[in-house]
Amino acid sequence: ANTIDELFGVVRALDRCPLPTGNRVGILTNAGGPAIMATDACVNLGLEMAEYSQATRDTLQSFLPAEASVGNPVDMIASADETSYARALTAILADDGVDLVIVVNVTPLLSNPIDILDSVAATARGASKPVVAVMMATEDFYEEVRARDDVPPVYRFPEPAARALAQLSRYAAWRRRPEESAAAPFEVDDERVAALLAETAEGYLPPESALRVLELYGIPTVASRQVRTAPEAIAMAAELGYPVVIKALAPSLVHKSDVGAVRIDVRNADELAVAVREIEASVEAAGHRVEGFLMQHLVRGGHEVIFGVSTDPRFGPLLMFGLGGKYVEVFRDVRFGVPPLTTIEAAEMVRGIRGLPLLEGVRGEAGADLALLEEILLRLSQLVQRHPSIQELDLNPFLAAPGRDNARAVDARIRVGGE
Repeated sequence: ANTIDELFGVVRALDRCPLPTGNRVGILTNAGGPAIMATDACVNLGLEMAEYSQATRDTLQSFLPAEASVGNPVDMIASADETSYARALTAILADDGVDLVIVVNVTPLLSNPIDILDSVAATARGASKPVVAVMMATEDFYEEVRARDDVPPVYRFPEPAARALAQLSRYAAWRRRPEESAAAPFEVDDERVAALLAETAEGYLPPESALRVLELYGIPTVASRQVRTAPEAIAMAAELGYPVVIKALAPSLVHKSDVGAVRIDVRNADELAVAVREIEASVEAAGHRVEGFLMQHLVRGGHEVIFGVSTDPRFGPLLMFGLGGKYVEVFRDVRFGVPPLTTIEAAEMVRGIRGLPLLEGVRGEAGADLALLEEILLRLSQLVQRHPSIQELDLNPFLAAPGRDNARAVDARIRVGGE
């Protein structure tokens, strides 16, 4: 819940409603406007509008006025009374395609909303499907029903009712998940990882060491070498093979692209010599001191994603996954998980981001290997549990490609501190 008001709205539904078996919602109303608002709210919150069977439609048409709509939402028009509500709600609850119901009533003049609510309550009592009521009435009505616990949850407007049902549906889906323990451990060389981490008492590991830690934990990385001077960079580029990427190494530098500290697709020694001079000038002009360069063979293709770890002194480590690259702080499309992760939780993190369609493949593009991304989360979960000195880990970007042979971690930062 994002607000206290939303929290109490959800609690009312949890307290008075059975858990649904799905997320298909039916809406029953006597006014079209609020029903449209309820429909929009349900769809935006991830609920599915139920499709009524022909038998349900026939039943509704048998007693509702000709002007009524028997689709979803069912609009009984303003003349609907408590008997209409009872018969229509009975038909909707009996439909196998309905999992949850919102009943909306805009009280007409000379009508008592208590009679409508009592009729809805009597019909919903004992039902296996949750029913919530949106009663748009005068203030004295809410005072009258406030202390009653024999009626469905009552909401003043459609949106809080839809939100409560959406949370109820999510909770029920979570309860239905199969129980699963933490993923099976991976065979890794923890002794060598511990030795690498111990080389830095506190602070950030050298970039090459950070990437090596990932390699030892079975996470594919791009070939990288650390150099100090332009001649060393040229010699290393010949070993790695052109084209190459060169990145400045500076203790206080976090976002390299912000200060021109990265050059990509450098194709020969002359271009590399120029790139080194330009990077040094740009980084130093931004107030940082260049202490060397990280050389990498250029890897093409794939979608940029981010993996992260942040450790709270009290809460412990928190894992992150989302769309990565230099725009990660703009899109903020990330999900979080608490180790030890299960395979289901890792899958939910990867498949829960808004940008999932990009990773699945759009406009003729091949999709990324989602199973590999889930596996990396499980490996990182094991890493931070076995090596609590890791206080922060930022793997960005990781190029998620269709096959694991082409997927690579391009950049990584690991900060260690006291356990």
